[in-house]
Amino acid sequence: MVFYGSSITVTNIEKEVANIKMNWKGHVVITFDDGPEYVLKAKGAFKNKYVIENKDGEKLIQFDPKFNWGKFNYNYDITHNDKPVDSLFILLGVYTSNYYITVMSGAIACTA
Repeated sequence: MVFYGSSITVTNIEKEVANIKMNWKGHVVITFDDGPEYVLKAKGAFKNKYVIENKDGEKLIQFDPKFNWGKFNYNYDITHNDKPVDSLFILLGVYTSNYYITVMSGAIACTA
């Protein structure tokens, strides 16, 4: 069972920079303080790739997680379009990908 009511606030020196929350469609929504909103969606046959899109549905960044059994964590192959990408945006993408994997793993464990 997944609860979609929680949100995560990203701050920089006590000033809110962004907000992250999961919507009812199972997407992670990233809303920045200055207005832009982006959506992280699971893609691929096994939902094993994660894409951040803008409000127009344009793919901005793709994250391909590879599980490292030796360190028991994920390494990411990150691809993006030719537009410059802010490092905070990339970090939020990795964080939200991990968040999505964790939430969905918990939902599967609860139904088993």
